[in-house]
Amino acid sequence: MASYISHYLPSFKTPLNFEGTSQDVETLNSGEPGHVQYIAIIETNNDAQGTKEESDSKLNKRLITFAHSDTKVEISSNVKIRLAGLLQGVYAFSSEFVTSHNGAKNIRKPMVISSKGESFVVVQIEESFTLVCSIASDDKIVIKQLQYILKQQHRFFVLFHKSLGTIKKETGVDSLRNLLTQWWSNFVFKYNEKSSTSEIKWPNSLNYTGFNSFISVGYKKSSTSLPNKVKDEFRKLILEEELLPHGLVISSLTPTIAKKMGLIHAQPMTDKLEPQSLVDLHNWMEFDCAMHASDKERTCPGESEIRTGEDATSFLNPVTLTNNLVVSPWNKMSDLIRGGSATDTTSVYEDSSQHDPNTSESWLSRTVFGNSRESNVSAGHSRESIDAQESVNSREHQFDHFLYGIQRDHSISRKLVYLPTKDSCLSTREEEPSNELEYQLVTYCHDDIFITLIYDSSETSHLDDAGFYRHLTCTIFEPLHEEITQFQTSTLGTSTNSVTTLNLTNIDSNFLYSVSDFKRMNYASSIPLILDQTHEKFPTIVNIHDQLIKICENFDFTAHEFYHKFTLGSKHDWMSYIIKYDNKLIIVIKNNNKTTSGGGGGGVVVPPEERNMVNQITGLVSDYASLGFLENLGDDVKYWLGQVINTE
Repeated sequence: MASYISHYLPSFKTPLNFEGTSQDVETLNSGEPGHVQYIAIIETNNDAQGTKEESDSKLNKRLITFAHSDTKVEISSNVKIRLAGLLQGVYAFSSEFVTSHNGAKNIRKPMVISSKGESFVVVQIEESFTLVCSIASDDKIVIKQLQYILKQQHRFFVLFHKSLGTIKKETGVDSLRNLLTQWWSNFVFKYNEKSSTSEIKWPNSLNYTGFNSFISVGYKKSSTSLPNKVKDEFRKLILEEELLPHGLVISSLTPTIAKKMGLIHAQPMTDKLEPQSLVDLHNWMEFDCAMHASDKERTCPGESEIRTGEDATSFLNPVTLTNNLVVSPWNKMSDLIRGGSATDTTSVYEDSSQHDPNTSESWLSRTVFGNSRESNVSAGHSRESIDAQESVNSREHQFDHFLYGIQRDHSISRKLVYLPTKDSCLSTREEEPSNELEYQLVTYCHDDIFITLIYDSSETSHLDDAGFYRHLTCTIFEPLHEEITQFQTSTLGTSTNSVTTLNLTNIDSNFLYSVSDFKRMNYASSIPLILDQTHEKFPTIVNIHDQLIKICENFDFTAHEFYHKFTLGSKHDWMSYIIKYDNKLIIVIKNNNKTTSGGGGGGVVVPPEERNMVNQITGLVSDYASLGFLENLGDDVKYWLGQVINTE
């Protein structure tokens, strides 16, 4: 259907070219290749889907938002109206042909209309609202990525402003128009700013996960984990609190180490919130973290520390890519995010003279809570005064770790979100819509671990009280952070019985991977993120993502395994291996350069006395993947695959 309509796309401008508007039409469709030209949001309720003609005034009312890439140019209202009418007609005409794949009620799947050098992407973002995006590209990968980004940005808008239908009902169409225009105008600017300037056109750091957004579903899972026993213990502890939070989200926000970046644990604490709402909240925090890393990487103090004397292609080793290459240039994410969070701040105390902002230290330079003080104290101080001062400083340093909540100066950094809330009296009536209520986040961050509790925003007697945050720090946040840290530390260097050569934690250090779990709707990946285009290693990272996209486009998903080689540079051949096992799609890529020694493409060599144990562990994989490609990848990959496949 879309291809049929695409044949007539070059004629779409003709109905817009009436007297006095030709210059406006040229401006409307002007833009650099690959850039978004404009975004329009049209109200397409049932009354608007007929074939009868509508007056210009009615069409103008249906055009809720129009955001053009050139904010200095005013597009004629006549052009906007005819554009709305034209696209509304096309959308209504195609309504009988374009249906949803996921069975969602009254929601159609996206429609793409393309011709040479330009495309229209039509996405029904809500039942009565349709978004139309014009982009100066007909590249299929660019268009597919754009659909993902548009849907993601709409979910973030709803998270902070409520759904479009709710806003219109509660505050009116003018308020809705102002919010949408501001949001999508900013998006158009950011998208075009972050568009690729290289030969490969699709990369855009708004889609920092790159390849994974094309093949994976759901949220990104962190390699940092937490035992179920600990989860249950802290759930019980939280439920004993005087002020009960409605949800808990634990995230690892570490774009410098791709495999750690992601969701550790999310759980509703009451029956008011759905798990998906917590996932959406994590996804926004992850996105915000990645954008701060992308924006601030260029001026990071660590930039000058990058090695300059090494071989120009040595960074192609996955160890360098996932560690030194990406880690060196960036600071801790907790500091980056704190420096740019747009939140409302209010003071807990009216008398703030004791908190002189001119004497405040940078966050990273402050003494971390729990650290010992300097020992060379003047003999004139009494032991009591020292203890008292330590107690005061200790309590103050507790506030150093709050991203959202109380700050060091006793002000409150507020982050408000709107989440669909199940009404207890309507819980058995599935046809009733959920209410979107306002919640306030309390987020504690330490060592790139972010722990968020979600409270009713009306609970100001607690949320504005410094004692409340001290209590949470001592009883919930610090013990939980310590459990996460200790569990990760306890796994370092461990191995299975006699297998001492293969380190379980670092077993994946010589290859990159992506594991999509279509049953649990999540994925794990160690493939470096697409962030700063000015970084010297950016072309290599993009090439890896690009190769994986092309490989998966040609992958027969009815097959169990697939093996492919590709080259990056003159010295480096990469091996890619795809295996489909039950509900998981597992992708491994490994660098096989001429300077690598050892069997299996540079993998870990297992001593003969331990060969039998490794064969037992990887037997399940070898039996299932019978074509023999697995032998090319080495024992470390086979052992790792055994772990992934047996994970429930």
